[in-house]
This record gives sequence, C-alpha cells and structure tokens, in this order.
Amino acid sequence: MGVYLWELAYRKGIFRTEKLPVPVAGVGSITAGGAGKTPLVLSLLGYFQREGVRVGVLSRGYGGWRSQEKIPFVFQGESPPPPEEIGDEPALMAAKYPEALYCISPDRLEGGKALVSAGVDLILLDDGFQSLELFQDLKIVILPPDIPLAGWGWIKAFLPSGELRDFPGRLLEADLLVCTRGEWEASDSPGPENWYPFLRHLALSQKLPESIVPPVLETTVRMEGVAEDSDRGGVPVHALAEKNVVLVSGIARPDRFSRMLAFYGVRPLGHLALPDHARFSDRDRTRIGKWIDTLEQSSHKKVDTILVTEKDWVKWGREETADPRIRRVLTRMMWIDEDRWVGVLQSRLRRAWTP
Repeated sequence: MGVYLWELAYRKGIFRTEKLPVPVAGVGSITAGGAGKTPLVLSLLGYFQREGVRVGVLSRGYGGWRSQEKIPFVFQGESPPPPEEIGDEPALMAAKYPEALYCISPDRLEGGKALVSAGVDLILLDDGFQSLELFQDLKIVILPPDIPLAGWGWIKAFLPSGELRDFPGRLLEADLLVCTRGEWEASDSPGPENWYPFLRHLALSQKLPESIVPPVLETTVRMEGVAEDSDRGGVPVHALAEKNVVLVSGIARPDRFSRMLAFYGVRPLGHLALPDHARFSDRDRTRIGKWIDTLEQSSHKKVDTILVTEKDWVKWGREETADPRIRRVLTRMMWIDEDRWVGVLQSRLRRAWTP
C-alpha cells in the first residue's frame, strides 16, 4: 500500500519530479535484493568511461553510515572511504572504476544536484526505479528471476512474504528491460521469448497498445577466475581443482553463488551464507573461524582456500589482517547483442544531451 500511495502522489502532482541539466540513467528492479543491479551499473560505468564520458554514480550507500546523513557525500573513486562509511556496493564500484565520481545520498534529487556541481556529464542512478523525485532520461529495469503470477496472485509475491517491492505493471514504464541469465542457469530462467507474452498481456490488461512494451535485452554473467588482492587479473577456476575450498558470502542470493561455482567445477566443503550486506565484523569473523574449524574436524581436511564474492571482498579480503586464504571470485556481466545495447543507450541519451 505504501508503494501505491507514493507513486499515486507523483501521478497526481502532489509531489514533483525534477529534471537535472545532465542526463540521468537509472538502473532498478521491482524485486528486493540480488536482482543484478550492481553488475549492470558496473557494466554501464565501464562502457561510458570508455566513451570518454565523465560519470557520477548516485547511490544510497546501503549498509554504510553515510546513508543516514542528510547532506550528500561526494568522493573520488581513487580515494574511497571504507565500506562501513559508504556501503559495500559503492566501495566495490570505486575499487573497479576509481576514475569515476560517487555520491552517497538517501535524497536522490539532492545527491544528483551535488554530482552536477562536481562537473559530471552523466549520472548513473543505482537502484533508482522507485526514485520518482528525480527525472530519469533512461530507465533500465532488471526483470525478476521468475515471471510474476497471473491475475491477482502476484499480491502474495509482495514483501514480506515474497520478493516483489513494486507492481509488475510498472515494468511498462521502463525504457529498457534487462533479462539476466548466468551461464549456469540459462535453461532455468525465462528469456525475452518468455517475457514478451507476459508484457503484452500487461499492456492489454491496462488497455494500452502493445507498442508500449519496452525492448527486452539480454545479459549474461560469467566467471572469469579467482584472485588475490595483489592479482587483479586472477587465475583460471581450474586452479582450484586440487584445493580444499569453502564458500563464505553475505549476499541476497547465496544459492546463485553456489550454483555458479558448481557449474565451473568447484566442489566446496561447505558454504556459510551470512545475511545480505553482512559487515564481516569481528563477531562475523569469529563465527566464520569456528565454522571452518568444525568443517575441518568433520571432513579431516585442511581448508586452504576461502572463496568470497567481490562485494564481500571489499569488506573483508582487502585488509592487511585478513585471512590469507581468502580469494575473490571475479565475474563480469556481458551484453548479448552488444550493438543493440549500444544503439538503445546512444539513441536515448543523445536526445538528453541535445539542447
């Protein structure tokens, strides 16, 4: 109900959407956690930087104490504050793209203005589909892992009983819908051929023309190897074949992490799944240590490799006092039909850049 009233207030003009003098490209979803927003923001960030665009990333900084501040906090990726200050996702982005500017602000409009003042050419709005206060020149929405139920059955899929946090009908408001399937789950997840009939049905149910259905483009996620802090390139996954491996993660969908590694032949002794955005505090690390000790005793094997996601690595593996067995799993989101992706991005944003 809160989501409905929030959106209704903007539709009725009670609240106003404001447009900034630079283009804003928003990346969002209608589900909570684990949709793949951060990998897509990273992919877009890399593309625009290669094109010579000065990019600013606007994030709430979830999990960092700056997310509770009213004043926007802008920083250069080359000298980022710690994750406990800015959140794990901005910390990961800054580690990968230090040339970009970043802003942590729960008020998306004020944060956008701060980035404009800092001189950016384009703002990437992370998790921005529900941020109606800020006009978005390009709305990119990642589709859920499953097609919502027909009729009124989707109501049961809303939080807290399900994962939906917005109405499926709002998918039609996107400029571009993204279907993300890892190499390890291509046959399990719906693709564009499954989504288009559902989206056409949504349009007809709202008495809208089918032409309103946004294009559905695909991405895939691939594992590129494992790396230590000093090895940005990483080594192939088959280097783990003779290792006694465990997985530790603090992400929304730990099962995807397990299935990805299984697809590439990794057979871990165990997987400890902490809550999403886990801080890897001293208490967490004590728990991890005890868990590994128990595994070693029960398996009679000495753990020599601890695999973590890149998001967790920025909170745990980068420290000088970190466990030397930690290795981060390198992944990359890749666009299927890259020419079409580039065409959509350029056509939408060219209009925004044209006076």
